[in-house]
Amino acid sequence: MGHFTSEEWADFVRGIQSADRTIAIQQHLERKCERCRKDLATWSFVADLGSKEASYEPPADVVRYVKTCHVVGKPPGKRRGWMNVARLVFDTIRQPQPAGIRSSGLSPRQLLFKSGNLLVDLRVESQAKSNHFSVAGQVLDWAKPGQAVEQVPIVLSNKKNMVMQTASNQFGEFQLEFEMAENLLLTVGKDDPIVVPLGILDRNANPGEDVSSDRHF
Repeated sequence: MGHFTSEEWADFVRGIQSADRTIAIQQHLERKCERCRKDLATWSFVADLGSKEASYEPPADVVRYVKTCHVVGKPPGKRRGWMNVARLVFDTIRQPQPAGIRSSGLSPRQLLFKSGNLLVDLRVESQAKSNHFSVAGQVLDWAKPGQAVEQVPIVLSNKKNMVMQTASNQFGEFQLEFEMAENLLLTVGKDDPIVVPLGILDRNANPGEDVSSDRHF
C-alpha cells in the first residue's frame, strides 16, 4: 500500500475518516512506516493547535490597537495614500506590577511606538472615571542617539478634523492634553509622517465591537 494524502491525514486525526479507510491507515501504521508515522505526528500537532486556537482570546488592549490601525485615515490636509502606522513595541500595562502599586490607583502608562528609525515614547496620565488624558511624549532616532529630533510637527486628529497641533522642542519632547474621542490619531512628522493610533488608550472601548466599518488608508 502507498502513502496517504494530506486530506486523508486531516480526516484521520479529526476522527471523520471512513471506517474502512481508518482501518487501512491503522494497519499501515502497525507496519512501522517511518514516513507515515511522521505524517501522523505532524497532522496530530496541527489538529491539537487548531482545537486550542478557538479558546484563545487576545488581550483587550491589543484588540483595540489593531482595530484602530484599520480605521487610520489620511491626516487633515494630506493627500490620500498609504499611511505609515507605527508599531507598538512596549506598553507598561502589559507588565506585571506589585500589588501595592495596583491598589493605589492609576499609575502613569508608558508606551513606545516604532517606525523605521523613529521611536515615539509616550508617558500617559489619566484619572479614574475620566476621559481626560495628559501625554508627555518624545521623538527619538535610535540610529542617532546623540542627535535630538527637534521641531517635528505633532498633530492630534480624528478621521476628519485636526484637534490640536504642536512641535517637538530641542530635546524632541512635546506635551498634549485632550479628551478621549473615537479614532484619535497622533501624526508625527510632515513629509513622510508616521501615525500613532491612540484608540489603545480608550478604557471604555469594547474590544468585541468594531470601531468602524470603514477602512481608509
